[in-house]
Amino acid sequence: MKKIISLFVHLVDFLSQFFHSLSDKLVAILLCIISYSVVMRYLFNSPPLWSEEISCYCLAAIVLLPSAEVLRRDHHINLNLVFNRLHLRGQTIVNIIISTIGLFYCTVVAWFGAKLTIQAFHFNYRASTFLGTPRWVPISLIFAGMTVFSFQYLFKLVRSIRSLSSEEKEKV
Repeated sequence: MKKIISLFVHLVDFLSQFFHSLSDKLVAILLCIISYSVVMRYLFNSPPLWSEEISCYCLAAIVLLPSAEVLRRDHHINLNLVFNRLHLRGQTIVNIIISTIGLFYCTVVAWFGAKLTIQAFHFNYRASTFLGTPRWVPISLIFAGMTVFSFQYLFKLVRSIRSLSSEEKEKV
């Protein structure tokens, strides 16, 4: 059982790193799309019809996909003014509370993202834009990003609880 859990943790960590790497590449792609769009609009008075739609999808992916890896690396924004003044046990309890809230939130968003993705796929919803992109494609970013984010919060919660229980064992 431990081996299966370990493999699952490695899979989620791999997905987190992959999504982070993908979002890095999407930033470069977004920069190129916007630069091309600006040049075409202001120099040639012929803006590309697809650039705004693709830019929005790239931006959504850049926000949603790397979040799990940022949490895993603990590189997110912290409010350390109060947190650093707490004892180790207090910090662990705060991490447990925050991880529980984050896990709940991300799981709910992932659940609704999955429902919306399935619905958009089933009914073949399409964007009413030049490209007519199937709506399930960008909506699936919500599901994918938040699912991996949920698992990273779960792992953080488990680590914090283990840390808290090991602290209590040391006191006894």
